[in-house]
Amino acid sequence: MNRPDLIIFDCDGVLVDSERMEVGTIAEALTWVGCGHDAADLHERNRGGELANLLALIEDDIGAPLPDWFVTRYRELQFDRLAHVDAVPGAREAVSVAVAAGRPRCVVSGGPTGKMRASLGATGLWDAFAPEIYSCYDIGDHKPSPGIYLHAVARFGVDAAGCLAIEDSATGVAAAVAAGVPVIGLARDTRPDELVAAGAASTVATMHEFATLLAELC
Repeated sequence: MNRPDLIIFDCDGVLVDSERMEVGTIAEALTWVGCGHDAADLHERNRGGELANLLALIEDDIGAPLPDWFVTRYRELQFDRLAHVDAVPGAREAVSVAVAAGRPRCVVSGGPTGKMRASLGATGLWDAFAPEIYSCYDIGDHKPSPGIYLHAVARFGVDAAGCLAIEDSATGVAAAVAAGVPVIGLARDTRPDELVAAGAASTVATMHEFATLLAELC
């Protein structure tokens, strides 16, 4: 790998330690509608995907549409929890390397901008990227579609092949690969072989390792 023209960070599970927190959010929400599905299983099946997919899984389990209030209440609970989220260990280190090297950087996330404002704000990482923080909801195209990556690359006017992304889910890896962006898989909660199968060039076990890799490249 060469010095990246643009470093692209996923948000949940890469920069902010929200993925593990999300299982508890799902578990509480399931009690509202009497869903008997396992929250950890639902989260794993939708890791890196959009909320609509999770809602469809819950509706399939209960055999009925969710109440109109469900999404609003779910987001309220999610945002309350995100106020206390921490950065993924090593994430601040990786971001600091990119900042010190003066490399262009951005965030691409399957979550809405408001969610990123809450989580990146709570961890003090918002200002390291703003305004280059992009949500799949804003462009109406969700991972594993490459849309959000193509959007970021176009914004910076760089060649996708000269960028470098870091993703923690097979869904996110697939999106980067489909856009032609080389991607490192963060094998923190996803098995390395799943990330490689999705197209990751290589994997790291921690964001500390990714920070070391960035320092070598930059």
